[in-house]
Amino acid sequence: MVKKAASGIFPIKYIQQHSLNYQKAGGREKFSRYYTAGYDHALFDKELRDTHGVLNA
Repeated sequence: MVKKAASGIFPIKYIQQHSLNYQKAGGREKFSRYYTAGYDHALFDKELRDTHGVLNA
């Protein structure tokens, strides 16, 4: 599961909940700024994964 998260690819069905969590945590940007959606999945920006380790925790 951690390896899958590190790839930055998530099923699109989880994005709505992640977006709500982001907003509750004080996120200021549009959550969609951080990923590209396609083929029922969302791919989070590589820079975000590499720089912040958000998905590698």
